[in-house]
Order: sequence, then structure tokens, then C-alpha cells
Amino acid sequence: MEILAVRNLKKYYGSGESLIKAVDGISFSVEKGSFTAIVGTSGSGKTTLLNLIGGLDYADEGEVMIGGKSVLKMNDDERTVFRRRNIGFVFQNYNLISTLNIYKNITLPIRLDGNKPDGEYIRHICKTLGIEEKMESYPNQLSGGQQQRVAIARAIAAKPAVLLADEPTGNLDSRTGAEVMGLLKMTEKEFNQTIIMITHNEAIAQLADDIIHLEDGKLV
Repeated sequence: MEILAVRNLKKYYGSGESLIKAVDGISFSVEKGSFTAIVGTSGSGKTTLLNLIGGLDYADEGEVMIGGKSVLKMNDDERTVFRRRNIGFVFQNYNLISTLNIYKNITLPIRLDGNKPDGEYIRHICKTLGIEEKMESYPNQLSGGQQQRVAIARAIAAKPAVLLADEPTGNLDSRTGAEVMGLLKMTEKEFNQTIIMITHNEAIAQLADDIIHLEDGKLV
């Protein structure tokens, strides 16, 4: 079943000789429960594309459909609520809140939405990711790999339609990065999670089910 459809997506910056076509007429679709890697060099448009899919930026043209709903046609308030309920984010800088313990970091998006976290599901996620003993710890008490595990747990805690990962191994050594990739693959299978990851690393991308190559804002 198709969970994401990107249609003729465009995002340009500047004008005239300074025009940059960051995303230039991209179209593709993603099936539910699959793992897709978007690969390209720096400046190829990967992050811009991910931000457009996640509703963090506005497109000049085109459409992004998640679960049959057009993200780009929503107003700011609608988009904020939709993101919180349907899109999980994993960034290379973790983006954890230092003043909250691990459990509160993981459940924050759910609580911001006015809902009560599913305790059993949260425990299952944390056990699967190997951080069940860290719930009362704070981010600065964890290693980089552990913090990224927390970020993955937070991203899937609300059972999102898609999980968007922006260079999730970028700040990790190769061994820890491999562990994190293994965990992402495991969440795909264990929780039937749809994952879209951007990376410049072709070797990491090979772990995905499908690979999309970007160059100068276009699919190649």
C-alpha cells in the first residue's frame, strides 16, 4: 500500500544567475513498511527534499501526499498537528531536551498532542532498542549512540505514518553507526515502520529496500 507520494516537487532559491534549483520536479512513491534511502552528495537537494516531505518547508510547486492527505495544502496550524501525529523525525544531532529525562523526551510529542502515552508500547520500544534501563537518565548521561536510540524511540512512539531520518549516523563512529542502522532496520520489521533516510554514504544506503539517487535537485 502506498503511504507516501511525491509529485513534481519543486523548491527554488534566488533568481536569475543566482537561481538554485534545490528540488527540481521530483516524483516518487513509497510503500508502507518499507525502508527508502535518498542518496546524494552535499548540495544535491537531499535535506531540502526531506524538509518538504516532512512539512518543515514550503514547496514552490508539486504535492506531497502522506496517507492520502496533502501536506502542502495544509495551513501552518494544521501542518503542525499533522506532523506531530503522522511524521517521526530522527536527526544527526539527536535534538533531545537536556532538562527532561529519557522517558519524558520520548513521550514529549505525544503529551504535546494532549494524549496519554501507551506505556506498554513505550516499554516495548525501549526494550527493543536496548534503553529500557535509561528512562530516568538525562541526555548528557548517555553516549551518542544511546542518544540516537532515544531519538529513534521518540520518533516511533506516536506510531507515525512515516519516519524521516536525516543523516542519522552522521555524528557517530562507524561501529555505532552500524548499530543504529541495524536498529532502524529492526524497527522497520518489528513495528512495520516506513522509513525514509537521507545519507551521503552509499554503503549505509545499501541496507535500505530502495535507493533514490539525487543530483542537482533531480532524480538520477
